[in-house]
Amino acid sequence: MRRACGLHRSALLGVCLGSALAVCGCYGRMSVRPHVEAVKKPYVLACGDIQYDGNARYLPATVAACESGSGSYTMSFSHAQDYTGTRAEYELVLSLLPSYLVGSPTGKDKVYVYSQLKVAQDGREVATYSAACLKESYRTIFSGAVNNSEGRLQCLDALRVNIENQMLRDEQFWTRRAER
Repeated sequence: MRRACGLHRSALLGVCLGSALAVCGCYGRMSVRPHVEAVKKPYVLACGDIQYDGNARYLPATVAACESGSGSYTMSFSHAQDYTGTRAEYELVLSLLPSYLVGSPTGKDKVYVYSQLKVAQDGREVATYSAACLKESYRTIFSGAVNNSEGRLQCLDALRVNIENQMLRDEQFWTRRAER
């Protein structure tokens, strides 16, 4: 009888540890809005003066800087971000729970990034493209959350691609404007 109880405990422990390891990989999520499917590889659709102080890596490939002339575009590209997370006092309370030892989440961080591209010609706004990204990551005793800087960079990459795809979706609009 004692041997049977020992086997049950071992099996229960194995199931608990297996469940904890299965859950350990589920600690991050990123969503970008609006959802736009990739149509084709990005290429330059609008050329002109670009007003952007950030890293050129995050500038959509569908816009390029070129000499200003009559009829050229003025483009303004900007980002805004916000960070939220759980407080340390809350995590202290969670650390007292037995589930803490098997990998249940102890905290959550959120990074929200918003990008906007405004295109104007001769002082009039021609088009505006905007996208938002939310990156959530969870912490456990086994893994830390994606730090806010890393989450922000992932969002900036995703937003660049999203705005490129929005412009490519409007390819006919840009082609007609180029023919004028």
